[in-house]
Amino acid sequence: MLTETNRKMPKYTELPAHYIRIICYLIVAAVFSTGIYTKIYDHSYFWVIPFTIFFPLVSHWITFYLRIKFPKPTNFGLIIFDCMLCGIGIVVAKFNIIPTITLLVLANASIMHVAGIQGWLTSVIAITAGLAVGLFVFGNEILLDSPYLVTIVASTGIILYISVTSYFSFNQSH
Repeated sequence: MLTETNRKMPKYTELPAHYIRIICYLIVAAVFSTGIYTKIYDHSYFWVIPFTIFFPLVSHWITFYLRIKFPKPTNFGLIIFDCMLCGIGIVVAKFNIIPTITLLVLANASIMHVAGIQGWLTSVIAITAGLAVGLFVFGNEILLDSPYLVTIVASTGIILYISVTSYFSFNQSH
């Protein structure tokens, strides 16, 4: 029988790190798919979309036992690897301002959520290393124009990310 005391919804107070990663990668997939749709990126970059959808799921599955034994270092290592991929993603996005800002906001907010300021400093080094690798592999091409649709999708993704993480931060503080 439902009473006033047991009628409340359960309170979810902590957002697991792999959920944060999945949300970030889905936002990046949406931004790149919109970029391909609006033709600012070549169709040869279509591989980015399935990669950004499946990589966090596969890496979560591969590191399952490590996360049980060593949860903090494993999550930190995954986030640092994600930051390297962020640097590569900036090069793949041709330094386009909207996808670049989206990638940087998502990477920096994620690392602050998981590892704090020391992790953030490490992530800056990882993003720089990713930029160097990306420039070596993909070359240096700069694209300054960003269509409105890409801006709208990127902004909506950042709003969604901030809203979800803020909801869980609010629940943790109360």
